[in-house]
Amino acid sequence: MIKMKMNFVDGFSGSELDPMIEMVVRAIVKRLAHKAVDECMDMVRELMAQRQEKGTPMQQLTRAVGEGSHLFWAASAWAVVYGVARDVCGYPGSMTDFERNVTMLKLAPTKDYPCEPKTVSRTMSNHTYMRMHVDKWKDNGASERELRLLDFLRQKIG
Repeated sequence: MIKMKMNFVDGFSGSELDPMIEMVVRAIVKRLAHKAVDECMDMVRELMAQRQEKGTPMQQLTRAVGEGSHLFWAASAWAVVYGVARDVCGYPGSMTDFERNVTMLKLAPTKDYPCEPKTVSRTMSNHTYMRMHVDKWKDNGASERELRLLDFLRQKIG
């Protein structure tokens, strides 16, 4: 496998990009290695413009949690939110980080079901399919209410 070091013009270095942009660039380069650098950069600019318009996936998730709080049935619903953050939005933190940072991530608190310490980790230890990618939950025992919340959040993230 060939590793490439990206040098950006106009004062950017790879370390200044957030991990999501880096992931997008790596995916583009991997899939479209035969394309010219200019074409790849045009694609990055287009994706960045779309991202600015719609917000980051985590910002979209934040809005979706607020809109979908009526789908929460218990505090354990936060495990579904974590699964979406992890698998759809590219959230790099651990379950504990997520629980600790729900407020910092500006995820809307659900008045009846706050995300308290150990909520996500306890739920995931009781439901092993939740350790899998969210695409595999349905085939591995997820409940209808979990799938409804999952589908709602994914749909809002687009």
